[in-house]
Parts: sequence; structure tokens; C-alpha cells
Amino acid sequence: MKLRNDFSDEQKALWVFDYWCHAPGKKDGYCKSNEGVSIHHIFHRDSNSTLNGIPLCFNHHTNYTFLNKSELLKIVIKHLLKINYQFNEEDIKFYKKYEQYYE
Repeated sequence: MKLRNDFSDEQKALWVFDYWCHAPGKKDGYCKSNEGVSIHHIFHRDSNSTLNGIPLCFNHHTNYTFLNKSELLKIVIKHLLKINYQFNEEDIKFYKKYEQYYE
């Protein structure tokens, strides 16, 4: 899996068992397409925090402006908590900057 972004291989691996589009959609509440999936920066490339990345299919990645950032951030944090991810200093900084989106 070769992705073109600034996320580390360790960050990409956090999604290895859930590597399908997580944009809100039809199947079980998510798009679930696996066509051209890559990790998308929710708040552009403002931060490479793990909290700022979510797998999106090519269609949702190119049309991301229609997606609700708050909803995407909540999907990411739910996934990370489920896999017992240990939040680091960069994640905490990112969360504090965008905490209004998590409410």
C-alpha cells in the first residue's frame, strides 16, 4: 500500500484492518468503497497528527469539501480508541486546536 502523503507508515498501519472509505455513506453508515483509498488530511496538511487522517476513496478524497469535518474527526477518534492507540504530544496539540469539532 503506497500512499502519497506525509503520514508515517506506522500511522497508515493503524487502519490496516479497516482500510476502506470512512466517509459517511450507505453501508453500515460508511461509504466502504475500496477504490483508490488513501489517507486524507481532514484539516488539509495543517498537521500530521494521527487525529487528522482518515481513509477516503478517490471520489470522497477529491470531493472532500462536502464532508462534515466534525463527523470525520469523531470517526477517527472512535477508531483510535477502539484499537487502543496511545495519543502523543502532536495529537494532544491537534485535539486542543480543534476541540470545538469534537463536541
